[in-house]
Amino acid sequence: PSFLLLRYSTGEAVTHLTAVHRSFITPEIIERRKPLSATARRAGWVGCNILLGGVPPEGRINIIDNGVECPRSLVRSVFAATDNLALRSTHSRSWARTLLACLHRLPVSEFTLARVYEFEEELRRLYPENQNIRAKIRQQLQVLRDAGLLSFVGRAQYRLTFSQRKLNGDR
Repeated sequence: PSFLLLRYSTGEAVTHLTAVHRSFITPEIIERRKPLSATARRAGWVGCNILLGGVPPEGRINIIDNGVECPRSLVRSVFAATDNLALRSTHSRSWARTLLACLHRLPVSEFTLARVYEFEEELRRLYPENQNIRAKIRQQLQVLRDAGLLSFVGRAQYRLTFSQRKLNGDR
């Protein structure tokens, strides 16, 4: 499922409505909580937290921001692009989510493959079982391109489709 996160003011007006797209909810962003104590009514029950910081901006889709409705066309296009990832395996979505989060840490929305390779060591630590990180990076760039989350500009050059500015509701 996708989640809707609602924030409202004391006057009960909706100030923020954000959709967390299901394709970015992977095991790595689910944090297991301690079981409830033996004296609790539901003793032993285990809950979880969703670590929203691990969800890239494309997975946190603003519908209402600061009390203003975001452009429906933008909301729908981001949702449709992220929906393309939902068809992939959990492992592939996890890689796509991680790489997309890395790409958003770059200072510009247009970048080269060489810049993405700068995340190689970090990705190697996160996915120690993978012995061919660079090939996986190239594969995931294709996955993100096919989903419509980034575009191929030229030889080893890419551009994020949805800039931070657009996703944060700056008009």
